[in-house]
Amino acid sequence: MQDSPLGIYVEDERLGAILDKIIKSAAYDLLKRAVESLDRREMEMIRLYYFEGIKIKDIASRLKIDYNTSKVYFFNIKMKLRRILIIKGEMELSERGQ
Repeated sequence: MQDSPLGIYVEDERLGAILDKIIKSAAYDLLKRAVESLDRREMEMIRLYYFEGIKIKDIASRLKIDYNTSKVYFFNIKMKLRRILIIKGEMELSERGQ
């Protein structure tokens, strides 16, 4: 058995799996909060594209917006999410004293 960074004693092969779950869970929570901070239309575009696999062209049609406008809008949403994730991630790290 090995002492993990979290002070948990587990077998070597299980340690990696446990830490992976913790990291994925934290990343999921961070992403979920970031997406929830978007406005309604932004969240809808993210949901349609990433979770339902709908193409930008079809999203534009569904939301009744110009295709080229939707591409710019979607790019801006991704940049906004990136900024939110960076800020929230840095805040969480500083709260943990890292």
